[in-house]
Amino acid sequence: MLDLTQIDKATTEDKHYAIDKWATLFKATTWEELHMITKNDKAMTEASKTLYEMNADQTIRDMCYFREHAIIEENYRNDLIKKQQAELPCPMHFLSHST
Repeated sequence: MLDLTQIDKATTEDKHYAIDKWATLFKATTWEELHMITKNDKAMTEASKTLYEMNADQTIRDMCYFREHAIIEENYRNDLIKKQQAELPCPMHFLSHST
């Protein structure tokens, strides 16, 4: 059993399996703290996202979901525009042939 009040007493084996880090994750009291704990660990980041989603109000979850997808769509459109602009002939090319 894991006692979150005893993290400082983690054994070498606990630390080897990162049990102390996971305990710190579950003991976090703010989203900022959670982010700092998980920023360098992909599995912990995913776990924190799941915790957030499970605890967030449905309206807030919907707003975050739509914002995330709007950003993805905007990035896609911007990339598409850049690609199309790169394929256009140089405007100066037309000027040199019109004289």
